Amino acid sequence: MVFRTPAAVNWLSYAAGGPELDPDTIHRGLRSLYLFSLAAVDADVVRVHALVQRSVLDDLPADRLGELAWAAADALVEVWPEDSRDPGLNQHLTAGTDALDRCAGDHLWEPDGYHPVLAVAGKSLGGAGQVAAAAAHFQRLHERAADRLGPDHWATLAARGNLAIWQGESRTASSLARARHLLADRTRVLGAGHPSTLTARHTLARQLGLTGDLPGAIAELESLVADRIRILGADHPDTLTTRHNLATWRGEAGDPAGACADFAANLDDTERVLGPDHPDTLSARHELARWRSIAGDPAGAVADFEQLVADRIRVLGADHPLTLASRNELAVAMAHAGDAAAALTALHELLADRLRVLGPDHPDTLNTRLHLIDIGGVTDDLAALTVLLDDMMRVLGPEHDYTQQACYVLALLRDPQGDDPGRAAPEEMLTAFLRVNGPHHPLTWQVRSAVVLARQERGDFPAMVAAMADLVDDLAVLRGPGHEETTKLRGVLAQWRLNLGDAAGAATAYTELLPLLIEQHGPEHADVFAARANIAFSRGVSGDPAFAVAAYEEVLADWIRVFGADDPAVAPLRKNLEGFRGLADEGHADGGDR
Repeated sequence: MVFRTPAAVNWLSYAAGGPELDPDTIHRGLRSLYLFSLAAVDADVVRVHALVQRSVLDDLPADRLGELAWAAADALVEVWPEDSRDPGLNQHLTAGTDALDRCAGDHLWEPDGYHPVLAVAGKSLGGAGQVAAAAAHFQRLHERAADRLGPDHWATLAARGNLAIWQGESRTASSLARARHLLADRTRVLGAGHPSTLTARHTLARQLGLTGDLPGAIAELESLVADRIRILGADHPDTLTTRHNLATWRGEAGDPAGACADFAANLDDTERVLGPDHPDTLSARHELARWRSIAGDPAGAVADFEQLVADRIRVLGADHPLTLASRNELAVAMAHAGDAAAALTALHELLADRLRVLGPDHPDTLNTRLHLIDIGGVTDDLAALTVLLDDMMRVLGPEHDYTQQACYVLALLRDPQGDDPGRAAPEEMLTAFLRVNGPHHPLTWQVRSAVVLARQERGDFPAMVAAMADLVDDLAVLRGPGHEETTKLRGVLAQWRLNLGDAAGAATAYTELLPLLIEQHGPEHADVFAARANIAFSRGVSGDPAFAVAAYEEVLADWIRVFGADDPAVAPLRKNLEGFRGLADEGHADGGDR
């Protein structure tokens, strides 16, 4: 396939020193390599043994290698479909790009940038559902660009832009901060009205939405629509795209009727500007039908999706990923309209096609499996859903929407009568995460944090404390026992033990925390004095008021010496000291005001 591109034909013709070669001549040349066991030719794939590659490369002059590398990169870009999600094709083209980068990577860089194939390869990984791999690819590309071109070069900023996009799609914790920094740097270097700066604002808005700040995403997109209309015009495709995404986030924020109205208006303009068969027009129709179903008209959405599927088959082909996406939403609308049997039949057919076209690990394939289980809604699907959740955890990670949806469905199937499956979903997430990744994964503490919050929200405080203790252990391994995050959480855990009546456990926890705080802040820091006061209080209410009196006298004296007698903390310290003196005189302990 690559050898048929204009770039390959031009190079081979130039290298042969004669007229332009025709495809048959090139094929005969490849066949000769095969006959001499120098290459394996299989359909559209040509493989050359590493020893043969090395022999050829060693004899090539550097300038010739540079010309050849650039021509090969041109050929890869020409053959790479813009929206390909074919895992087999992506794998071959990505492998070819990686091989080219390994053997001649220096020749893919110029003083003003890098060859587009390096960006195309990363975007292809993301489009095929390998969002973490795409983020890693652009992380490496950004580092190389910054080293070769400088941090403010346009190509470096472009790599950072793609890094921000794919880190956001893989739900990494730093994605929002990276998007903010990217926008600040593009504004500084390129100016507020530059198209790339406007694109950075679009990226930031999406990260805001993905991280849960829907009002922030909407506000950013509303401002961006106004600026794009002013700078680019109301009919510019980028303006229409921003309106499209603004409608999406309005729907996600709880206004499906408003999303329908916005999509209807945007569809009219998109079709007028770009035509009825343009991909953006078809995408607007897809989203309008989807939100129509969510807004309460699934029957109307079914009719819309049936026509859209037919049009996408005609325009894009039956196996195009966007055609498959419309079939997926058609099945979901069928289920919402009350025809679960037809929906399940459609989803089974779709799953077979997505497995064939996209592969088993593509997010769309995993999502279809989830819809089948969700719409089936029987407890017999628990085993299948557990397997699916493990696959999602392995491929997508714990922060992806599909993984979280699977946890919610699993919690619902386990307890159909439960008050709030959303509060049980983090438990399912943690169980699956530990099952797939083990206890020492760098993200374990984030998953445990969600469990702590969920248990607190449902009022199960003893279970919350148990989860928090596990979380402290995770942070101690990940950050270190004396890290500020670890010591802060240790203090919160000790306080909860005290609140729940475990004064002895709190005293032990505060006693273990104290030397870590001293090492971290020094002996006369307020946090150190507070820990000493908490030890005194916990020991006092657990039955040792004499110890509490002695400890409070010492910490009160130190607090006044360091912070002064008028410090606000002095009064409660004095009050607790007097309270425990009274208890010590009476020979018993029954608590204090702390």
